[in-house]
Amino acid sequence: MQFLLADWTASAKFKICEQVITFYSRKSKPVPDEHQPMLDFYNRNAPLMPALRSKQWSGTHPERWTSRSLLDDCLVADSLEGPLIQNEMEMTLSEFYQT
Repeated sequence: MQFLLADWTASAKFKICEQVITFYSRKSKPVPDEHQPMLDFYNRNAPLMPALRSKQWSGTHPERWTSRSLLDDCLVADSLEGPLIQNEMEMTLSEFYQT
């Protein structure tokens, strides 16, 4: 399924905001003023995010925007630009990642 990178970015920002709010909540502390923009972003997007995530990723935010592992992305890059990568790094990206 194709999605907009802007959707992934919004979902990633929302996830970070959730983590900040959860951190302070667990400490029974209010979110500090310097994090107010994060709280505002969270509150504005909380009603919208479940539908966006459901439409794009079956309800959860993917860890990577490609929805693949880093190794899988390295293998794709190697298949597309292998000689150039090997020339520059003297190894493939997948070798670099795995070793």
